[in-house]
Amino acid sequence: MLLLLLFAALAAPADYATLAPGALEPALPLPEAVTAALGSRDHAAAVAGLAKVDRSSLAGANAADFAFLQAWELIRAGQAAEAAKLLDPVEKAQTPPPEYVALVAGESLIAAGRSVEAIGRLERVGQSDSPIAVRARLALATAYHDASRDADARGVYEALAARSDPAQGSEKALAWLWQRVGKSSKEALPFAQRLYRHYPGTVEDRAIAEWYQPDGADKAWRADRLQERGDFDGAVALLKDGMEAYAADACVARYAYGRAQHKLNNVTTAAGILEPLGKACREKDPERGAKALYLAGKSYERIKRSGDAARAYAHIPEWYPAHSMADDGYALGGIALQDSGDLPGARALWQKGMDTYPDGDLAAEDGWRLAWGAWLAGDVHGAIRIADEASTRIPLAAAPTDVLASMYWAGRWRAWPADNQLTSDAAAKIEAANRLEAVAKLAPWHYYGGLAAAQLARLDPARAAALGRPPMDSDSAPWQVPEAFIQSRAGQAMLALARVGLVREALAELATVPEENLDGSLAAIRMGLETRAGDFLIGHDRLRAWLRTHPPETLGPNAYKVLRVAFPQRYWGEVSTAAGSFGWDAQLFHALVREESNFNPKIKSHAGACGLSQLMPGTAKMVAKQMGRSYSSSQIYDVDTNLAIGGYYLDSLLKDYGGSPMLALSSYNAGPGNSDRWLAALPADAPADTYTESITFRETRHYVKRVTSTWLTYRLLYGEGPSYPDWSRLVVDAAPPVSG
Repeated sequence: MLLLLLFAALAAPADYATLAPGALEPALPLPEAVTAALGSRDHAAAVAGLAKVDRSSLAGANAADFAFLQAWELIRAGQAAEAAKLLDPVEKAQTPPPEYVALVAGESLIAAGRSVEAIGRLERVGQSDSPIAVRARLALATAYHDASRDADARGVYEALAARSDPAQGSEKALAWLWQRVGKSSKEALPFAQRLYRHYPGTVEDRAIAEWYQPDGADKAWRADRLQERGDFDGAVALLKDGMEAYAADACVARYAYGRAQHKLNNVTTAAGILEPLGKACREKDPERGAKALYLAGKSYERIKRSGDAARAYAHIPEWYPAHSMADDGYALGGIALQDSGDLPGARALWQKGMDTYPDGDLAAEDGWRLAWGAWLAGDVHGAIRIADEASTRIPLAAAPTDVLASMYWAGRWRAWPADNQLTSDAAAKIEAANRLEAVAKLAPWHYYGGLAAAQLARLDPARAAALGRPPMDSDSAPWQVPEAFIQSRAGQAMLALARVGLVREALAELATVPEENLDGSLAAIRMGLETRAGDFLIGHDRLRAWLRTHPPETLGPNAYKVLRVAFPQRYWGEVSTAAGSFGWDAQLFHALVREESNFNPKIKSHAGACGLSQLMPGTAKMVAKQMGRSYSSSQIYDVDTNLAIGGYYLDSLLKDYGGSPMLALSSYNAGPGNSDRWLAALPADAPADTYTESITFRETRHYVKRVTSTWLTYRLLYGEGPSYPDWSRLVVDAAPPVSG
């Protein structure tokens, strides 16, 4: 029945099902305030709002579904006795998943003193693979206890406690067992210890505070859990007495302390803790040892100590060759060596990475940087060979930017073996044009697609002029999702829960799908549900991260609809007002805002940059003065003020660098002084593609490519002019002469 209601009889690609319009929207008449309360899990507000809904139009299935929703919220608001009064209509609900109806019925029956009747319902739910199974098992233990089946209750708690920590519901099971065996008994200590170590801040943790005296090892593990949860200040405070107090678990304590310091941007302290840890924990704790070296390298990068970063990274494959980060060590170590001026050493590390870990996470970057290093060393043929090999052996989805880099430069070097020196080989020109056209068609949304189109225009203007906009699905096109997911229990439950307004619970069902099994439509639907739940920033950031390894070609039948979700027109009105009068494409600034802040107007970076356009306080004050604008530091998070200053600053950088977005963006990220230094190190006629690859800060190099790719994507999705910006001057000269 549900599927008949939710799916339209529309054509869909094989293995895909088409969702009918409104399939993910609540079918019940829920006021906006109730929808918001359900999304934020403000159960008291949801109960109050639902009580005010006019139910005169509800009948039959809708009335039962509404009763289910009310009971669900009443139970979570601590009013299970009130929920019990709705038991009859709840059990007639047809839209919610059966296991969710059974859980509400079971918890309502317990509240009504009918625990024996609850047992059967809760046993069925507890045995399922639903996200609510643990809650059902906890309720089942209560029902067993009420029914004088204490042995069965204990069996439930022991089974929950037998799982690895931390785990949902284990804190309640551990607390029950701790009390059951006697709080101060020897048998109770292991339960209290686990609560202290793995469940800090919970009600159960607070309950043992006066009974349990932690030792150094306990504090080490507790700090580790705190930093895993993002409480970095708490981890540092707990370990403030010095590492010697935690000798028994030194790897755990030092890693927790070092990672917390890194996250707090105390990177010099972090590096001093983490690099020695990488060596000391080779045998005792290789997982933390390898991660410690990686974070040490990142810490050194932040304080521009490239040589130290290279050393820390190189130790990862040396000491931890089987670890998943070993290939990262070769790639990042090579980049750090190059940044410190040791190109031969960098090439040696990249070659080791390619040879030792050909399928590693950073194999594409190893291959591309190795090709670039060969070109810098004057080995053009070797560079082309390496780039060809990397671009054909490594799938585009594995690392889109690095694979596209190899594809682009394999064509570019065939045509121009040296900057602005066109080959006389006619066959090489034809092959170069073919390759550049392929990149431009494959990736019109990407930095390298834009460069390829501009280079193709130099080689074959007619072919470049024929590059058009790809066909795009519209916003009104229905979602097409994998048939296998829709037919699964989780897929059915997600749709059903969304229809009754339980968006958080729908997200929990979608979360049971492994990240690698999501397709573009499901990833975008997840963001849509997170936005409905009041978490646009989290949803948008998660989709951005997912898209890094899922280029448009892999997104499925709704590719461009997915991209419009991932690249929304958020703050476009304010952005176009701030930058629309400067004479350049305001979508460049929109792209910068998206990549700088994830559209979070209150964000502050570890370096102190603030707001949508991530202004440093000193820069904001300086630019505001140049604008003749009244400004105080309290205004830096104001949307209009932040964007006005950020837009003006970007405009000034574009003017300083002849309209070059590559130079303006590198200056915006790393400062004009660094951009000038990188430019001065190149020949006078070096083109923009060479400039970008020569940026010595990996973060800035990636930033330029990322923002320009986002800019091209916005042009593609929402622009009306040519697919590609005019980069004809930039592929000849990185910094064209400033006009006027």
